[in-house]
Amino acid sequence: MITVIARHEFTATLRDGRFRLCAALVGLLLAAALLAGWSFQRDLAARRAAAVRHEHAHWIGQPDKNPHSAAHYGLHVFKPRLSPALLDPGIEPYVGSVVWLEAHNQNDFTGKPAEDATAAQRFGELTAVLVLQLLLPLLIIVNCFGTVAGERERGTLRQVFALGVSPARWLLGKMFGQAAALTLAVVPAVVVGSLAVWLAREGTLTSGTWLRLVLFAAVHLVYLAVFLAGSLAVSALARTSRASLVILLGLWTLNGLLLPRAAIELAARLHPLTSPVAVREELRMRFGAPDFHLAEQRRLEAELMGRFGVSRPEDLPVNSRGLFLQAGEEAGNRVFDDVFGRLFDRIEAQNDLVRSLAWIAPFQAVRQVSQSLAGTDFAHHRDFIGAAEQHRRLLQRELNGDLIFNGPRDGSTYLADAGLWAKMPPFVYHPPSPSAALRAQSVSLLALALWLMLAPLLLVRAARTLNPL
Repeated sequence: MITVIARHEFTATLRDGRFRLCAALVGLLLAAALLAGWSFQRDLAARRAAAVRHEHAHWIGQPDKNPHSAAHYGLHVFKPRLSPALLDPGIEPYVGSVVWLEAHNQNDFTGKPAEDATAAQRFGELTAVLVLQLLLPLLIIVNCFGTVAGERERGTLRQVFALGVSPARWLLGKMFGQAAALTLAVVPAVVVGSLAVWLAREGTLTSGTWLRLVLFAAVHLVYLAVFLAGSLAVSALARTSRASLVILLGLWTLNGLLLPRAAIELAARLHPLTSPVAVREELRMRFGAPDFHLAEQRRLEAELMGRFGVSRPEDLPVNSRGLFLQAGEEAGNRVFDDVFGRLFDRIEAQNDLVRSLAWIAPFQAVRQVSQSLAGTDFAHHRDFIGAAEQHRRLLQRELNGDLIFNGPRDGSTYLADAGLWAKMPPFVYHPPSPSAALRAQSVSLLALALWLMLAPLLLVRAARTLNPL
């Protein structure tokens, strides 16, 4: 019986001109968003590869100079982009993907696409997740608001139940038929998306990337299933099609537009961020404190005195200038860890508050998980910041170490050559694993699972109380 009802609903839905028009529009928008994402990702990958080659040649091509001068010369490192990012760019347009690694400074990121965006792009860029998380649910609402309420108004619902059909089986068949029609509508866009991800890949798609993509699809299927079951339940509980449409549109607006924005504003008020000017001023004051690096210098001297078996710092067979510079780096690293650590923790606190909205808005749950799987949330960005900073510190240790152990003790000029530049380790970044990304979104996943249970329960309740009159 369920299969027969599902087949009938599927056929009736496909014959509905309203559904065909809306499905075609949503499908075209999804395909356009995927193609735009593929084009951007392909161009970005090409520019990044060229920039990496140029930066390496620039570093190796330095003339002979003091290692500390090379440390100030620095180099740029570039954040790689995971393939799923073409589906959900997340925060990447606003945080940048390039950072300059130099002595004594932990620099801000540059290369923010939002800075070069047009007014229309800043208002709202068409992305695959915009279609999946907002427009497809809207299509479900438009298609389902009258599924039950409309039949009640036309009097056909009473005729169906007069045949002895179970309300639960009838609603289940309706849901499966609607799901089949929606699946057919988005299949072409899914094919386009798969090709876009494949063509935009950098090298071979790893098992981790495939797992991210599969989980990305699964999470959105759950989200759409929640909307489908919820829409049918509202249609069954509402007295008229008009009431059903008003309720569903109100819920869609709250879920995807009003509540997320309100959560962001609340998070900004409860956990305000320190301004960039205030951060730089704190760094300036702490770096300007008298002998702020003295403790680190004494620690390094003690370590080297034990290594070389001498009792006085002046007896160390090392370059004192290099020792002083490395002590300054070590002291500065503690300051950076404290200042930026507090700033990043506040951002995480804001994100935790916004994430808690997932319990009352499934859009927020799927949005958080989507960005995490795409590698475009703040957790992934912070991980890259940490990796880039650790590489900066490694370079400083290597360059200052060369000056310490190879520089003359009398303070005369010391120049290193290209051999030293070539020995510096390249920057290689390994993003968090898919399992780590999911663990970071455990609250959102639990909320999404709760919604997946609540929506069918609401549908069951609607079936039990369904009144054909």
